Amino acid sequence: MNDLDLVTAFERGTLTSFPHREHVRVAWILLERDGYDRAVAAMTGGIRRMAIAAGLLSKYHETRTTAWMRLINDARTELFSSSSDFVDHRPALLRPDRLNDHYSAGRLASDEARTAFVEPDLTPLP
Repeated sequence: MNDLDLVTAFERGTLTSFPHREHVRVAWILLERDGYDRAVAAMTGGIRRMAIAAGLLSKYHETRTTAWMRLINDARTELFSSSSDFVDHRPALLRPDRLNDHYSAGRLASDEARTAFVEPDLTPLP
């Protein structure tokens, strides 16, 4: 799926699946298009809407979403022609457990981290 189709489907809530690679791609697209603050708001809002539509709002995690946006934003150190090109050149972002480098399991699993962004307790985020 090209970038326009992917972000349009994300924003309309019509994606039939949203695996990690597509999370990273959408984040890059939003960051490139909207800048950091607006991109974070768009990503958190979109993921929340998807969770509500699936009846899984309890699965939404504010810290995970915001922390990933920070990691992806930090990896935007050069220009890429597409989100796929970006992801292909940033394989570390495809490691779904990457937040474990920054957060202890207890901190990331806390109710506080689920409902509001909390800073990491192991290694600072960029």
